[in-house]
Amino acid sequence: MARAADPVTTTVIKNARVFDGKADKLSEGQSVIVSGNRIEKIGKNLTAPDGATVIDAGGRVLTPGFIDAHVHLSLVLPPAKVLATDPGYVYAETVKGAERMLMRGFTTCRDMGGPVFGIKQAIDEGIILGPRIYPSGAPISQTSGHGDFRSPTEPNKNFGGAASASELRGYSFLADGKPQVLAAVRENLRRGATQIKVMAGGGVASVYDPLDVDQFTAEELSSAFRNFT
Repeated sequence: MARAADPVTTTVIKNARVFDGKADKLSEGQSVIVSGNRIEKIGKNLTAPDGATVIDAGGRVLTPGFIDAHVHLSLVLPPAKVLATDPGYVYAETVKGAERMLMRGFTTCRDMGGPVFGIKQAIDEGIILGPRIYPSGAPISQTSGHGDFRSPTEPNKNFGGAASASELRGYSFLADGKPQVLAAVRENLRRGATQIKVMAGGGVASVYDPLDVDQFTAEELSSAFRNFT
C-alpha cells in the first residue's frame, strides 16, 4: 500500500524588507508566500491563503538562503585531534554544527572533504536539521601531502603498513600513481560524491609539506578527472 504524501503547508511572511540578490537595495513592506519548500510569490499586500501560517517579520530583513561553497562539517577539531577523538563525539558535534549552519541562514553547502555522507542522508530524510549538502567524500592526497596525517613513524600502506586512521575514518585517501588516484575518485563517486576534492598543493594544516611545493604529477591529476571527460 502506497504511503500518502505529507500535506503541503503554506507559510506567509509579511512586513519584511526583502533582499533578492539582484537589486542594490531592499524592497520595503513585502510579503512572501512559501508553499512547501518553494517560494510561490513575493509582493506587497498579498492575501494569505486559507489555513496558511502567517508570520509578521516586523520590518526585519528577509533573504534567500545562503550557500557556503567550501566547508568541512566533520572537521570539528584540527585533523590530528579529530583522529584521536571518539567518532561518536565527532559525529555529535557535526550534527550540531550542521544545525547551527542552517540557523545562520546557510541552506546549502559544498563540503570539501570528510565523512559526511551519513550526515547528508540524515538531513535529506528529515532526521536532523541542516543545510543541503553537496559532499566530496575523502580528499585525495598523496604520501607526504596535504592529506597525510600519519605520525612520522607510521609506515606507508604500500610498504608494509596498514591504511592510516585518516583513510579508515574517511578524512583522506593517500594515493600515489595514476591507478590509485583513479580508484580513489571512483570510490568517492560510489559513495555519492557530487564533486571531487584533490589536494594538489600544501596547506596550513599540513605536517610534511609547505604551501608552495608541487604535489601530484600532471599525469596523476589528469587521471583524477578522467571520470568527468
